[in-house]
Amino acid sequence: MRRHGVPGVSLAVVEGGRVARVEAYGVLRAGESEPVTASTPFRVGSVSKFVTALGALRLVEDGLLTLDGDVNDRLTGWRVPGQGDGERPVTLRQLLSHRAGLTAYTGEPGQPLADLLREHVRRESVPGEVFRSTDANYAVVQQLVEDVTGEPFDTVLRRLVLEPLAMHSSGYGNLPATAAAGHDDGGRPVQRAGAAGHGRTDTAAAGLWSTAGDL
Repeated sequence: MRRHGVPGVSLAVVEGGRVARVEAYGVLRAGESEPVTASTPFRVGSVSKFVTALGALRLVEDGLLTLDGDVNDRLTGWRVPGQGDGERPVTLRQLLSHRAGLTAYTGEPGQPLADLLREHVRRESVPGEVFRSTDANYAVVQQLVEDVTGEPFDTVLRRLVLEPLAMHSSGYGNLPATAAAGHDDGGRPVQRAGAAGHGRTDTAAAGLWSTAGDL
């Protein structure tokens, strides 16, 4: 922790496929005294994508989505642009595996998801031919989940994934007040515990908060 300028950590020890213990060290925010505990939530970045993918696959299992159908057939709030006659469609399988051929983007904090997609997401290569890791793929998945269910993304993922897996100390969107703050490479705080995920609305890509035990 000293070497990397990390003020607080939480870790889970897994033995025989089960969590044997959860340990916590340090503080929620550099320069302050409130300690990290086993129940402290942290923003987990792109680990969010794995949980999002599981939620999307639950909707496939339920028949609301298909892995290899054209996502434009199910999108209503926004559609993948540039798909003319004879163009290869974008599929959920390609989005989940970062092979949809979409651009990377840098959106504005707090920008509504539909505006983020409309202004920043374009086709860059033929779907299915090139691997390119980009949050844009999971932003489209988020819009797709909301369109087919008619519910907010965080509500759907809580019902389909977090509650069935007893991940009671996890969620998408706004961080609880008990969460650890974000810090830069020098160990300086960059975010208050209650901040809404740095203002991001593409929470499917990087907006999950969780504990070591839950994960």
